[in-house]
Amino acid sequence: MNYFPRWFIPFILAAVLFGQAPEMARIRAWRADIEGFASHFTSRHPAPFRNLPKAEFGRRIEALKRDLPLLKNQEIAARWARIIADLGDEHTEVEFEAEFEAWRLPIEIESYGDGTYIIGATERFKGLLGARLDRVEGRTLDDLRQTLKPYVAYNQEGWFQHIFDESFGQWPLLMDGAGILKVRAVWSLQGVAADGSPFSTDVPLAPGSSMPGWEWEAGQGPALKDQHLRAAYFFRVLAKEKVLYFRIRSCDEDHRKPFKGVLAGAMKAFRESKLERLVVDLRGNTGGSEALVDRLVAALKKEPGLRSAGNLRVLTDGAVFSAAAVAAWRLRHDAGALLVGEACGAGANHIGAVEDLRLPSGRYASYGTQIHIIDQSAPADFKSPIKPDLEIRITHEDVLKGRDPVLETALRRPADQ
Repeated sequence: MNYFPRWFIPFILAAVLFGQAPEMARIRAWRADIEGFASHFTSRHPAPFRNLPKAEFGRRIEALKRDLPLLKNQEIAARWARIIADLGDEHTEVEFEAEFEAWRLPIEIESYGDGTYIIGATERFKGLLGARLDRVEGRTLDDLRQTLKPYVAYNQEGWFQHIFDESFGQWPLLMDGAGILKVRAVWSLQGVAADGSPFSTDVPLAPGSSMPGWEWEAGQGPALKDQHLRAAYFFRVLAKEKVLYFRIRSCDEDHRKPFKGVLAGAMKAFRESKLERLVVDLRGNTGGSEALVDRLVAALKKEPGLRSAGNLRVLTDGAVFSAAAVAAWRLRHDAGALLVGEACGAGANHIGAVEDLRLPSGRYASYGTQIHIIDQSAPADFKSPIKPDLEIRITHEDVLKGRDPVLETALRRPADQ
């Protein structure tokens, strides 16, 4: 029998250890991030175990750390995402871009009252624009929504739908890590094409960073023709309808155009133009500063004519979240507004004052640090939706025809409702 000379053994051990080094580093990095998040969350969050008992949280964190050597990166991220979702705080997040966004579908989707449609696609697949998407890899979209829910922190259906649509193209690796769909070279899509005929096509999964130029369905996408519409907030006088239209896309201050000045200009225009009604459009507003909300509510409360006969109206949808949802609730309860559209994506009471945390690997996490009780009549209620007084869902057909039935309804005089 041949034996290695004794002097050669250290070289063999070094080679083995060198081969294991990347795997050991991977496990150490994940463990450090998980421990860093768990420590900060439990010490800084004001109610860390309101939904998931402390013992169960600890057990699941330890089980995840124990299983790290057995799991792929996307499986680790999916397990961790599910723990975060079960904590029940929509403001608590961990960034998994490297694990979930490395591979993506060449499409973007949007859900309407009449289905889910492909509104964006890379140039190669622009023929799919306007198609209704029904199935992915033979699984219905409704099935995929239900199986993905445990991995997303949400309390309101509208917010989950917003996240599902916004992130769907970037979630193949989440679905793989969660055991829902396996990542392959191509995925099959089925549905109804824009011309009404059934379609079935295979699309490749590709690195998210190398996707070529995107095409968008008319009226969709980030490249709005009217740059003014991309502002955080703006107003317009609709003289024919005798309405001031005030769009607030974000509750964050634009320091180039402070909200205080824009709000003052809006109220001056309302009075000087002798307008009768005011419409605040919050749709798509995912939140920001509650100080901005305070200014808005205080100003509108000073206009006595707005409190009568539904003269103040607020437009909402499932993407109205955090401070924007607080704005909708307070405008209804403090300023007498009618809500028009869809239920907000968040309730009034929430965990706010969000802090960011940089974990050892460089990834970011965030979590709330203060309990905000807006609805004093139900201080323990963090689940009830903020429903509209007039519920209206936009359809894909509305978009194609350039119609906005939510705004059209809000612009009508109360006697015409």
